[in-house]
Amino acid sequence: MCVDDRPENALKYLGKYVVHTHAKDGIMLKKKIDEALQIGEEAKEHKALLEMGHKYLELPLGEGDVNFDVYLPALAATGFNGFLTIEREVGNQPEKDIALAVEFLSEKIKKFNLA
Repeated sequence: MCVDDRPENALKYLGKYVVHTHAKDGIMLKKKIDEALQIGEEAKEHKALLEMGHKYLELPLGEGDVNFDVYLPALAATGFNGFLTIEREVGNQPEKDIALAVEFLSEKIKKFNLA
């Protein structure tokens, strides 16, 4: 999301060192320049957000470009048994987003038998 790379690619090199990871999702704005997003009460185009200095946009888990169906099994394949920390720093209803993230991750963990 922040550096325009796939997290599962980084795990190939860094996986054995990972003891904790944030569960976060979003999009890089420069890759989605022709789309518009609803931000708060106001719709802004990606170009306008880029001009305001935004490089990426955080979104609730499952709504961004992070492919958790690829990332979580790749993480498990490294032997990871640490924490997935849900991080939600923006949005009008962070408590709701966090509850949805818990549900989202719980379903993925069950789906891939990662517990």
